[in-house]
Amino acid sequence: MLKQFKRLVLPLFLIASTCSMNVNAVEIASNNLGDVLLFPYFTTRNGYSTFLDIANTSPHTLALKFNFRRATDGTSCARFIVTLSPYDVWIAAIENSAGTLRVRVPGDQSCTFPSVKANNNQIVALNGCSEGSIEVIEMGHSKNSPSDTGTVAFRAKNGLCNTIQTSLVQPVGLSNVRQEFYEPINALKGTYTLIKGNEGKAVGGIAVALADFYTPNLIDGIGTDGVSKGDLIFAAAENRPTLADAMPRESLLRVDNPAVTDTSATAPVQTYIDRWSTGTDAVTAALSTASVHNNWTSNPNFGAETDWVVNFPTKFLYSLTTPFAQNCNSVGMTVSDRVGKTVNQSTDLCHHANVITFDNKNVLAAQNALNVDTLSNQFGSPSGWMTVDLTPADGNGPGGNASGRSYRGLPAIGLSLVTRSVLNGNSVDSSRSFGTAWPHAYYRQVNP
Repeated sequence: MLKQFKRLVLPLFLIASTCSMNVNAVEIASNNLGDVLLFPYFTTRNGYSTFLDIANTSPHTLALKFNFRRATDGTSCARFIVTLSPYDVWIAAIENSAGTLRVRVPGDQSCTFPSVKANNNQIVALNGCSEGSIEVIEMGHSKNSPSDTGTVAFRAKNGLCNTIQTSLVQPVGLSNVRQEFYEPINALKGTYTLIKGNEGKAVGGIAVALADFYTPNLIDGIGTDGVSKGDLIFAAAENRPTLADAMPRESLLRVDNPAVTDTSATAPVQTYIDRWSTGTDAVTAALSTASVHNNWTSNPNFGAETDWVVNFPTKFLYSLTTPFAQNCNSVGMTVSDRVGKTVNQSTDLCHHANVITFDNKNVLAAQNALNVDTLSNQFGSPSGWMTVDLTPADGNGPGGNASGRSYRGLPAIGLSLVTRSVLNGNSVDSSRSFGTAWPHAYYRQVNP
């Protein structure tokens, strides 16, 4: 199924770098529907569990590859396949069950494999991974009807998961599946919730959706294997697809904000489209962020605590090359209170999923949380905003694009997680505890 082309009106200086005004390039989906979902953080630490909800909004059967990645270095903790029938929903709990870290899928007909059945649940082991991030990549959509017997679409609709698993393991079966499935479509929507049940806290958000991650039909009208189908279908055990598989290797980034120092109230929307030497660079460019902005609070009157998550989705795909030329990237931080006082700090962000905590609260009990000190700065208010400048050590962004433009900063997504607790004696009163999650705001910068 061919994706609907986007029609963009571009400045003249951009048209020269594109070969057509009909463009399908990987971008952050403006409507939160895509063929890739990026969940910035999950955790099973400090009494938290993480819940996922993924919806197939299309009339087609979808095959999805899940990759759970370790917070420190982005290595794979678990990978598996899920098949979603038309308009199907898949839910899961990521939890610590008596010391066992696992993904638990409550019993329904959505096929999750490889997994182990236990008490009407499908269980996937997390291999010691207590925190990290998740990428969900749609491998393709079936053009077959769920009533066509013998197809994956039919088996998925009827819960015949063992036969689907066999098809996606054996070479002959895999070949047949590739003939049934066509390229991905922008039909996935994802949400997540971090829940600490014993304290009555729950925070959550919407997964970042990438649209048009894989559209090979735009290369001379055909797919990379000569037909526009099957290119992303891989067996459950294979470490593909990943974010490196973007095709065509093109990115689309809209920059619609003025510079931080700009005194103008308005700024033109600029759309940058570039072709890259690798799919990794294309995704990195689509997610490039010069600076991250969000709020914080450490108000003791409300038992308020704040953790930030800054996730670099493509960091694990770079081996000491730009923009991650070092194991750790130096960043600048400007901490502001609500009455205008600012303090500048600096630190290194070294991990795939970084947690920044305020005043040593470490709400999430992250293993490698970085601390921001507000208590010793005599702020006039125990809350405010912070800006993280991602440009100091970015090497002018990924290289290898056709235009020669530089995409400043790093590919980043994340949130600010705030919890509030009221003590009843020495215990948290769960009837008066709650939490909030705010997605980050971003400045994006592309230099000619």
